[in-house]
Amino acid sequence: MKNLSAPMLKGNKILKFESFVLNLGGKRTVVLITAISITLSVLLTCSICLYFEYSNLWSSSLSRIDWILIVASAALVPLIVAPIVTGHLVRMVFRIHYLQEELQKLATLDSLTGLLNHGAMMNSIEKTYKLAIKEQQEITFIMMDIDYFKNINDRYGHAAGDMVLKNFGTLIKKISKSSDLVGRVGGEEFLACLYGDSSLEGHSFINRLQDEIRGTEYRSEGHPFKVTSSIGITKMSPLDPLPLDTLLKNVDKALYQAKRAGRNKVIEHTQGPPGQLQAS
Repeated sequence: MKNLSAPMLKGNKILKFESFVLNLGGKRTVVLITAISITLSVLLTCSICLYFEYSNLWSSSLSRIDWILIVASAALVPLIVAPIVTGHLVRMVFRIHYLQEELQKLATLDSLTGLLNHGAMMNSIEKTYKLAIKEQQEITFIMMDIDYFKNINDRYGHAAGDMVLKNFGTLIKKISKSSDLVGRVGGEEFLACLYGDSSLEGHSFINRLQDEIRGTEYRSEGHPFKVTSSIGITKMSPLDPLPLDTLLKNVDKALYQAKRAGRNKVIEHTQGPPGQLQAS
């Protein structure tokens, strides 16, 4: 059986060193390690010289000038070598940290809109749902779909479609609070999860988004056009919480009803009898 403890210990040490360098900063790390290297080199060299002198291994005792030369020599090598080696190591740490952040973004963010991707959004919602149950807080779910998006691609091209998606994501981020979870969960579908917000605040979110959508005009090869959005909304009451899967099905159902009602509509799925929907 393989011993996994050694690699784990090495990994922990590497992570601690990376955290140390990032917190201290590149220049301070180089200065600190250089100072430690010089101190250790001088102490080791002087200890060896003292041992040889007290053991009468020198032909004559060391003079003051000899000691100055010894200390200077012991300090000179690390003073030259340590900054070069440490500087290269520090740059490598920062480079690795940057690449880790980029990989994290690729793993969690939608590359086009900068919102959470489907997997990251579902993971975050699950954690938020558990926290809301524990703290007895409301959650409002809002599902948004860009109307007739296929027609935009067919008429104006995929570049225009990407432009609409990117801007739609920007509009959602613009009206969202830092506590809101927002993500792109499908081709032209977006989902928002508002923690601790009432339906009233959920509708305020929707009204601000619709105002932004109405005020935005797109252009493709000189041709202006606008878009609309169908929206479904539901909320979880802390007094009678539904399972997360049910809540997501309900908001999806509300969005579907908004599209069937002619699009550019807002439908709320209330927590009443199964399938009860209310237009707003």
